Formats: sequence, structure tokens, C-alpha cells
Amino acid sequence: MYLSMQSVVASITYGVGSSQGNGYRDDLYNLLERDGNVVNMVGNNPAVGSTFEDKDTEGWPGFIIDTVAAKMRISMPTNRPNIATVLVGTNDMTGNLDVGNAPARLGRLIDDLLDFPPLTMVVVSSLPANTNPDALTRIHAYNAAIGRCFYDAIVEGERRGWLAPVQGLPP
Repeated sequence: MYLSMQSVVASITYGVGSSQGNGYRDDLYNLLERDGNVVNMVGNNPAVGSTFEDKDTEGWPGFIIDTVAAKMRISMPTNRPNIATVLVGTNDMTGNLDVGNAPARLGRLIDDLLDFPPLTMVVVSSLPANTNPDALTRIHAYNAAIGRCFYDAIVEGERRGWLAPVQGLPP
């Protein structure tokens, strides 16, 4: 299968803080390729300090959810990935920026991603731990709220009739 992946993120995916400047992109790429997929990372902000061969990313060091969302709206029509990985919000939490509305802002970013054709699989990650104890408290609250967003979305999807029947027999 041919996979065109765009990572809609801030600094972690870009590679900030990783030993080779690759973030998680090289490991993910290699795992998918090992399964027989042809993988192409796409994005408008190449990770120039990365040692990884495919430097394309939509990772933006230092950006918060809203600015990443603005960059995504520019990139999606051009790059048209069939998978979008989303790992964003760390800068909001470490900077203590509009923390209470961060899950809703992430929700709008995801909604915007889903509005772009072709159909794009959106994979959203919780935030990793942080050494700053105040930021870590905010990260735990954000991650818990994301879990609540998933629940709310599933309930709403079921209400709207968007859930397909389970295929096969239950275990």
C-alpha cells in the first residue's frame, strides 16, 4: 500500500530534543515500510537537522495548537496525505497558554483535518510526559480531556448513525 503521511505537530515530530533530530518519524517510517508499504512523509517544513532521509514534515517547533492548525490548513490542500498524525499541545501546556480551551482547540484542528478530501485517517496522540512539574500537571489534564473528547465523539458518531456494524463474530 502507498502511504502519504503528514504529521500535524509542533516540535516533537520535527525532531527537537531527539538525539538525531528525527523525532518518531524515522521509526514509524521504517516500521510501515518493513510491512511492505511505500511510505512518503509530506509537509511544508523539512526537518533540515534530521539524519533521516525523508525530511518532509509539518512539524513546527515552538508553535501552539492554533498556529499548527493554521499551517495545516495551508499544507493539506497541497500535500493531500491519506494519513495525518497529530501530536500537538505540548507548547500550550509548557507555556500555560489557554490550557482550559486546549482540548476544544485540538478538536477544531481535527475537524478541519477531516474536512479535507480525500478521506484522511487522522491518528491523534496524547502528550508525552514533561520534566516541568507544573507543565506535567497540565499535560495530564489535557490527556484526560482528550480521552473525554474521544468518548464524546464516539457517542456523537453513534447518535448520527456513523458507526458501521461490527464485522465477524464477537470474541
